[in-house]
Amino acid sequence: MAKKSLFFKREVERIKDVKETLKALEKISSANLHFWRKVQKIQKEYDEKLKTIISELGELEFESPFFKENEVEKQLKVIFSVEGKFCGKILNPLLDFVEINLKKNDEILIVGERGKNLLEERNVKIDYFFNSKREIPTEKDIREIKNFIISGFLRKKWRKILVFYIEFESLASQKPKVFEFLPFNFQFLKEKIEKKEILGFPIFEPSRKEVFDFLIKEYLEFSLYEKILETKLSEIVARSISLEEAGEKADELIYQINLQFLKTKRESITREVTELFSHKILIKK
Repeated sequence: MAKKSLFFKREVERIKDVKETLKALEKISSANLHFWRKVQKIQKEYDEKLKTIISELGELEFESPFFKENEVEKQLKVIFSVEGKFCGKILNPLLDFVEINLKKNDEILIVGERGKNLLEERNVKIDYFFNSKREIPTEKDIREIKNFIISGFLRKKWRKILVFYIEFESLASQKPKVFEFLPFNFQFLKEKIEKKEILGFPIFEPSRKEVFDFLIKEYLEFSLYEKILETKLSEIVARSISLEEAGEKADELIYQINLQFLKTKRESITREVTELFSHKILIKK
């Protein structure tokens, strides 16, 4: 019985050590979530300002290749994958969503090695792959991805470009989403222009059209970063929830081990009492 007691004690201590590690990781995830939600708030404010400035530049009289679909059949599907562990609950639904919307001639660009590996396991062909050494792609990484996508679109390589990501709706909801990156959707500009009050005639340098084109490219780059941030927030929340669930399972496992220990101890005591009682009966006989 002493050996069994030692075994159960070691198992409980081992699980408690794992639980402490899970708690530490959960605290780190919670701290990261707080930080990136602040960043998201700033991003949304910048997004609104950028939209307002673009809308105030004119009545969309400018001809731009960003506003029209190319006359080709092929589309490009851009996927922002999560990289951290404990995130299978959101990554697999994202890849399922991509597969459902994948057509025969489509090409795939994926950002993130983990998503790339899982798609290859599903026998999905990866045409282009970007991987950042940092947890979140840097401004340089985003610009490289943007330039690659835009140059291909301008060369009429793809009819349209769709971006797949995980939208952070709330702490309880993160869902795969898709948005049309190119051609550029300027419906929000039309809505703003209808309500716009003309307060004068500003002077643009070098020209109104060049400023407009620059801001469109700036907004496209910002949109990519915004979707990466949404995916990152979803990853952090998914990890925190998974770690919390793992901690609860550790508690349950400790309870079951203690229960098993008490059961074994009770069986041992019962056996010893039975043997002693039987031995006394034999002596009396």
